[in-house]
Amino acid sequence: MRGNINMQIKNIYLRPHNSQTFPQQIETYIKTNINPYFWGFISDYPCYNSETIQTYPCLLCRIKDAPSDLLGVFFDGGTRTASFKGEIKYSLDDLKQMSNGAQNMYIFWEEHS
Repeated sequence: MRGNINMQIKNIYLRPHNSQTFPQQIETYIKTNINPYFWGFISDYPCYNSETIQTYPCLLCRIKDAPSDLLGVFFDGGTRTASFKGEIKYSLDDLKQMSNGAQNMYIFWEEHS
């Protein structure tokens, strides 16, 4: 694990919405605020992207012991080891320590009224 003291951690809060699922809201946020060319798949369960936007930006790597209101984590660069069902490796705290080249880590949460 390589940390990066320069990586900014940004918490993004999303509300339930009738016209968009949470994965759709995350995709919209990424396309609007991070990369308009984002094309990746976003899972329905709390996941992170192991690779950069240019190669394989999908949020498919499960997060270990994810808090119930965590929707997903998106890194804007760098690479991390993939973690899939059966070998879920990293908790949210672990991910906060492994920027591995990312300048920003976006943590998406479900906002409760």
